[in-house]
Amino acid sequence: MNRLKLWVFAATLIGGLSVFTACSSGSDDVQEPVVKPDPDDNGANSSSDDIGYSTLNLTSPAVGQLIGSDGKNYTTLPSGVTAVAMIAYVGSDTYDATYKNGLAIALADEAKSNWSTAKSTCEGKTAITGAKWCLPSQDQWKQMFKANGGNEGSYTGLNTTITTARGTALPEYAGYWSSSESRPGVDAYFVFLNYVYADWMWGSEDSDNQVRACLAF
Repeated sequence: MNRLKLWVFAATLIGGLSVFTACSSGSDDVQEPVVKPDPDDNGANSSSDDIGYSTLNLTSPAVGQLIGSDGKNYTTLPSGVTAVAMIAYVGSDTYDATYKNGLAIALADEAKSNWSTAKSTCEGKTAITGAKWCLPSQDQWKQMFKANGGNEGSYTGLNTTITTARGTALPEYAGYWSSSESRPGVDAYFVFLNYVYADWMWGSEDSDNQVRACLAF
């Protein structure tokens, strides 16, 4: 009986040491500290997303105004400032998780391309701190259409606002990619500009369509 108790005690002790060893095996894995940007370091520790023309600094933004290369909004650009985008919607319904003040649209198209290239091209445009370039989603396109003429099913109001701001109009009978996918990795939605209408369709992500970037701010 005493031998049995001794055997159980030894087995328990060995098992405890095994458990202790297993739980301690990761003790040498030291997690690297996360370096957060210092607001006073002038961007020295900022990511590439924070490096751009300027910090966005809009005053009473309105549809049709231009966002300049200095990050400010203008009705008429001052000398030395170039136009970056045109404000196409002001409000919190931007369909972006971070930027909730409005949407602006680029003044010209990117090169016609397939869906994946269109998305990466828009996201890779020179950044502006406080805003984000993207390929507009289906909802973002509709929001910009609706804010320029009151009808999400027509693109002509947005076109008028763009051309008034001296941007390049969205051409009739053209299809523009959205970032929204109908079948991820296979098909994506695009808006086809048919006469005065904005008709939504889907097509292969490998096919080429027009590309116009959107700036969420």
